[in-house]
Amino acid sequence: MKLLKSTISILAASLGTAMLAGPAAAVPMPTAALDYDGTINFSLSNGLSVIGSMDAQYRTPPGAPQPYEFNTSLSFGSVTITPVLTVTTPEFVLIPGGETCLPFIGCFTTPDVTLPSQIIPLTPSISLTEPVNVYTYSYTSGELPVGTVFNTDFGTPLLGEALTIDDLVREQFETGATSVNESGSVVGSLMGSYEYEGELQPDGNTILADYMLNLSSPELLAELEASLLELINDNTAMLSEAALQALIASNPCSGLGVGEGICNDLINGLDSSQLQVVVNSIGTFSSTYSLQKSIIPVPAPATLPLLALGVALMGLASARRRKTGTA
Repeated sequence: MKLLKSTISILAASLGTAMLAGPAAAVPMPTAALDYDGTINFSLSNGLSVIGSMDAQYRTPPGAPQPYEFNTSLSFGSVTITPVLTVTTPEFVLIPGGETCLPFIGCFTTPDVTLPSQIIPLTPSISLTEPVNVYTYSYTSGELPVGTVFNTDFGTPLLGEALTIDDLVREQFETGATSVNESGSVVGSLMGSYEYEGELQPDGNTILADYMLNLSSPELLAELEASLLELINDNTAMLSEAALQALIASNPCSGLGVGEGICNDLINGLDSSQLQVVVNSIGTFSSTYSLQKSIIPVPAPATLPLLALGVALMGLASARRRKTGTA
């Protein structure tokens, strides 16, 4: 249940929020570092599926209580999206109007022969190959005793609720279990299943794991759908060219008779910026991804005087981020 909530909360926060952290300062080796790689598949009808591998590192932190810097980031690699679009075309003038004069009848004005603006549903498949950093966040905690470092969450500053860091990984480090194979399911507001297979390496500081998560919770899926729709509708320029090609392929001029050739010429001469594109449904979304987390002890100025100014500035930036996150 905790692993399920952790992964889903990370994804929900990642797709719905974009916070940028400042440049990294020179700090000691991380107490914990978790690197995930895998694939995400999502649709409102089929739910959310996440499958991948993880490399986790953990070292016992120094004995005295001290602050820690918590960092997390999510990046998408190769993205494929098949949204349901509504494309509105401009009105096309097939035959311009004008004045016509006939013997014995006189002159009269003929109106334009037009193809009215059309609203056409399309479902193009769009591939994005440039990596996209969708989420980066960092905050500094207060002083934490050794035993609670790996229990401290990323979620409270972001979501207003606790979000522990992968309880199964932490428990395996704490127990020293060589191999952990666990699966479970959740029925309720979060309906889904998960699997975890972790192998503790001979050094005792590293876990290599594979995991899978499936989620079919209607409420959370709807929130993810809404977040993705908002992001895409704010950036429809990237869909316009794909929408134009899909519009041409749909042959909207079919059946116009003598005006079909003129209509096709006008459609083929369209600029993608002339289309109005609205994303009605996310359709399907799939992507490779990289999720990284780290916990780093904050060096004390008294022991590292050369970093005193840097640490002070980090503290001010951290306070501002916490204030901004609370607001």
